Amino acid sequence: MAGEVIDFDRSRAILIGVAHYDDKRFREIPAAENSVARMHAVLTDPSLGGWPEPRVSVHVDPRATGSFAADLADLAVTAEEALFFYFVGHGALSTMNELCLALSDTRWDHVEPTGLHYAAVKRILKHSAARLKAVILDCCYSGQAIEALSGNVIDSLALSGSTVITAADQAAHVVPLEQQATACTSFTHHLLSILEEGRSHGPDVLTLQEVYPILQNRLREHDLPAPNQRTTESAGLFPLARNRAVAIASLRVTATAAQLPVGERFALVIWRTSSSYLVDADGRRYDETDDDEEALLEDDRQWWSIARWRTPNLKALVVVTDGRVGRIREVQGVDEKTTAAGRNSKLVLMVSPPLDSDGVVRALPGLPFALGDAYPAVQGKLREYITF
Repeated sequence: MAGEVIDFDRSRAILIGVAHYDDKRFREIPAAENSVARMHAVLTDPSLGGWPEPRVSVHVDPRATGSFAADLADLAVTAEEALFFYFVGHGALSTMNELCLALSDTRWDHVEPTGLHYAAVKRILKHSAARLKAVILDCCYSGQAIEALSGNVIDSLALSGSTVITAADQAAHVVPLEQQATACTSFTHHLLSILEEGRSHGPDVLTLQEVYPILQNRLREHDLPAPNQRTTESAGLFPLARNRAVAIASLRVTATAAQLPVGERFALVIWRTSSSYLVDADGRRYDETDDDEEALLEDDRQWWSIARWRTPNLKALVVVTDGRVGRIREVQGVDEKTTAAGRNSKLVLMVSPPLDSDGVVRALPGLPFALGDAYPAVQGKLREYITF
């Protein structure tokens, strides 16, 4: 599903990272400072988040003394379209088992009067006019924010259009202190890596809804704490970043057959008949459609479930009709955008017009087929791969 389109000039992103603490009972987290810097870089990258710099507020090692909560509220008021709130640092529980975000001057033994209560963040969300609100909490006990959102104390109407993603119910994970000079926290690292890499089969824009299940799987694979999410209404469509993988795929020029070593190139051989009327699940016929090149091109390029590991070296499409090679095309890559928009898992290939005999020799050196060659079908077999 496509993400919402937001007006950045009427939106606000608030990024908070706390790495250093006056009370040394809170251990230092240099990775928190790296995480907030990397989050800022992704959000403001024109090829990813696209946020204008003036609309992204960064707060490193803020202090509870003074008017920090009020300053956050003032920033949130400026968001009429979208509000993005990110915190990375220590989280602690109050005597009422409520989440407090530890700031630089928060005291270990007096978290409630010296920390930033998540309740205050909820009030900021509640009073913001933004139609889309996203909160990402990368701290210990951040799962308490999910519980808070599901409680009766929250006016569901006032928090409509909001989503919260949290790093852990208990202890969040970070690499050892000696490895944190350039590292991010584990949760933020995997979240931002997904945005930086993109999804080759994904939509043009990566939303919270799109990213969260991928993040869950990544964290599970690395044996890291499970995240949590709670979303109301359409807030899951909050756009995080443009899908870089789709943009790159649409511009990528793959190696030609001549540029790959002999024996490492694949040809997909397809057997068809001029008389069969078998159809696939989409109602398309397995036989030759007709003599119209436009129809044949569509048939040739989008029938196939192909293993992704094959596609970089898949260079030829050979169509055998009634036992003879009738058509050979050069495969030039995968049309990622059309594939992503399709209704099934079949890849859509980018292929050349049918090659003549000289074209086969030039484009596909070493291909063991020529136009008109006999290549009888094998019973029960619709296709095969060969190397050349």
